[in-house]
Amino acid sequence: MSRLLNRRNMTASPRRCGLPVNRAENGQDVVETALLMPLLLLLLIGVIEFAFIIFTYSSVALLAREGARCGVIADADAADVLLCVTTRVIGPLNRCEGGLTVIPDFAPADIGRDDPPVIDVEVVCDWPLLSGWLAPVIESDGVLRLGSIARMRRE
Repeated sequence: MSRLLNRRNMTASPRRCGLPVNRAENGQDVVETALLMPLLLLLLIGVIEFAFIIFTYSSVALLAREGARCGVIADADAADVLLCVTTRVIGPLNRCEGGLTVIPDFAPADIGRDDPPVIDVEVVCDWPLLSGWLAPVIESDGVLRLGSIARMRRE
């Protein structure tokens, strides 16, 4: 008889295993998961989208600096700056709609001043958004314009 009592005590009760005691609670976890999963996926997609945007912006700024650095060379012209920038384009920037826009501007020194000439290089990327839900927030048509201008003086 003592063995039977011990076996009854050894069996797992629903309360000990964390299972619902009430039959009305059986589907509660499934409903909660179904309600929260879309919000969690939306948050995850937003984080990934934001990471792509930050990476693209930093790459565009780097390309503008590289273009200005190439432009301060003594005999560099607009074609040299464009070649310098386009050879340094990395993978994700190939997704820019219409490609990268590179605008070099060689400003001469001011007349009557001893300032050296200045070069401005503007690089613009029209980045297509991965998800459509961000477009109404930034008031665009699904494309985010990322640009940077770098200025250097010829010494």
